[in-house]
Amino acid sequence: MQFITSKNSPINNIADIKNKKIGVIKTTFYNLLTQSSYHNDNQIIAYNLVSDLLSGLAQNKVDVIVLNNAIAYSFINNNIYNIKLVGHAIPLGEGYGIIALSDKEALITEINKAILSIEKDGTYTSIYQKYYGH
Repeated sequence: MQFITSKNSPINNIADIKNKKIGVIKTTFYNLLTQSSYHNDNQIIAYNLVSDLLSGLAQNKVDVIVLNNAIAYSFINNNIYNIKLVGHAIPLGEGYGIIALSDKEALITEINKAILSIEKDGTYTSIYQKYYGH
């Protein structure tokens, strides 16, 4: 989970998020977490789409938004929007996973081999650096 704001915003760290309007995506866990953890001092505004969330930030309808940290880093590293990170990412869960039906053992074995292979030869790190930059 990563807070993001406009590059010209005075908000620089999570402690600055007081009496602010926070934009979230309605159907995400981040919405629930933000509603429970940041509602006392802030107004939470839920959007249906990421594009609407980013428009809300660009139009100053919200002061800060919450996104998945991988998406946030991708936006920052590719200079897609005039935004900056607020503080550090807040880690949630164990990361990403790949699932398959339990009766697909051969598929699971092949996926695991492929993941280990790209991890071992540096491909995974190269791809990660290219798109997420950290």
